[in-house]
Amino acid sequence: MPSTAQVDLVSEIGGGDITAAWRGYLSTTSVVLKMNRFIEEQSENRAVLDEWRRLSARLPGDIKRATALPIPAYHGLFVREEADIILMSDCGDPLEAYLDDEQGEELSVAYEQALNAL
Repeated sequence: MPSTAQVDLVSEIGGGDITAAWRGYLSTTSVVLKMNRFIEEQSENRAVLDEWRRLSARLPGDIKRATALPIPAYHGLFVREEADIILMSDCGDPLEAYLDDEQGEELSVAYEQALNAL
């Protein structure tokens, strides 16, 4: 397995003051990169890392069930001093569509129904 990969970024597709999302290609596969816009020294701004932790805590441990949900497939988290980056598939609904509160702590009824339907 290669230790490096090149993602060719095509366009910024969203984000806010803290994070940005970019569409790109890994070879011929369309992917999305989500990253923090900035990380200052000693900063608590690790929104992308926090999202990954919430996701990891809430997805089913069974990979077959987890990948059957109508959200993007999350391929990896890359943590560097200057940026946290999530690489995900370019499809599905955003995870936020399945969370009921702003902190992302409560799974919505829609998410629970999607899990139970598997």
